[in-house]
Amino acid sequence: MKLSDMINLSFLNIKSNKFKNIIYLLIMLVLFLLLSIVFTGTKSIYNFFSKQLNSNIDLRIISLKLNYENKEKELNNIKSLNLKEVIAYYDSYYLINLSLSDNNDFNFSEYKNPNIAVYEYLDNYNIKVNSGRLIENNGEIICSSSFAPLGYVSDAKDIKNITNKINNNLDINYNKKYYPIKGEEKIIKTYNKSFNLVGTYDIKQDLNYYNVCYISTDDYNEIKKNSLPVWESDEQQINNEKIKSRNAYLIVNDYKNVNKILKILIDKGYDAVVDS
Repeated sequence: MKLSDMINLSFLNIKSNKFKNIIYLLIMLVLFLLLSIVFTGTKSIYNFFSKQLNSNIDLRIISLKLNYENKEKELNNIKSLNLKEVIAYYDSYYLINLSLSDNNDFNFSEYKNPNIAVYEYLDNYNIKVNSGRLIENNGEIICSSSFAPLGYVSDAKDIKNITNKINNNLDINYNKKYYPIKGEEKIIKTYNKSFNLVGTYDIKQDLNYYNVCYISTDDYNEIKKNSLPVWESDEQQINNEKIKSRNAYLIVNDYKNVNKILKILIDKGYDAVVDS
């Protein structure tokens, strides 16, 4: 076969397969685009759920059962491990429930026993406000923009948008109680405190209850100290606290680090579980 015939034959083959080559290239292009969309979508979904899970503080809390007599020492020993992933340590329960006063710039008269639950506000919580600003001073509070002073709601009408209440006061009260050896507990002092609502956050982003709010560390510690119960006898106090107050709590910076910290604590011999 002559060289010229070979060239002509090759040209004809290319020409006859041109349509097939185009189809093949289009199919490959479509498959590539589909894989890119699936990969990007999967990554976006993963990032979305990671962000949502990380916004819920309860999913980042580890509960420890400590020996009552050596509780403070044991907690200090845990702190000495210098676990950089742990952002807060609590020697008792970390969430404080407070009653809402009738003397409010908010109207909660339609609710029975309205209340809020407060966390100590920490920068590491990475809370994003959707209106107003974050806490900068004592006496300030941030709550969910979709607010219900009950936590759970059975009807959507119970939820109030309180973004228009920013810079208004939210008045709370709480009690110090006396526990006798016999008989019922008694309220020996009621504390009242007013907080200025300086900002709100989106509950859909933070996955909290509708009545969860945040206050400054000083305000948090003041309320916790003032509300410590009074017991008729030291023996009664010790027996009660041995049962109820053995737990300490750690808050981890990221839910993805919880299992890592949990393993470290268990390997050290501590009775540790994820609180939620």
